[in-house]
Amino acid sequence: MAAVYLIENDPHFRALLRSTLLDAGHRVIEADLTLEPAEQYRREPVPIVVVNLFAKTNKGLRAALAIRREFPKVHVIGISRIWTVWNLDTLTPPPSDELDAAVAQPFGAESLLDAIRRTETS
Repeated sequence: MAAVYLIENDPHFRALLRSTLLDAGHRVIEADLTLEPAEQYRREPVPIVVVNLFAKTNKGLRAALAIRREFPKVHVIGISRIWTVWNLDTLTPPPSDELDAAVAQPFGAESLLDAIRRTETS
């Protein structure tokens, strides 16, 4: 299973995500949002980034964009409650090169794990 870099500011949701990923066999590296997530990622780049796009007032989105610019082959999976411009019916990735997959909150563990599996095989 792949290593996953997790960017989520809510400690309870982060713990749930971490538990889900660990139970599925992934190694999890958690971002410390008191620091710059992209700088932390540079220290230990991994193949997949799971990011709450609006963590800490867009800090997650900015981090995802910075990581993607520097590491174009990393797979970025965005999670968010805000999907006004993206297709909620099929949960397809938004029309950009910035995300490989999008998962709308609330979601079940399988939705996230499926998004990870899809990015691992792409």
